[in-house]
Amino acid sequence: MTSAFNPGHMLHATPFYIDGACVALLAPRVFDVIDPATEAPCTAIALGNADDVDGVVTASRGRRRG
Repeated sequence: MTSAFNPGHMLHATPFYIDGACVALLAPRVFDVIDPATEAPCTAIALGNADDVDGVVTASRGRRRG
């Protein structure tokens, strides 16, 4: 059974999920994801900056060693 695409059910993924927890962005920016069938925004995703990436790398290194 398949279901029809319903943009109303899409989540807005604005926090990052790092090391088992939702983490707020250091410099919040979002990017609209466009539905190619309607050319309308269907959701938004978070965009990280260099400091956000550093946090991900630090968490990853701690997991690998720990």
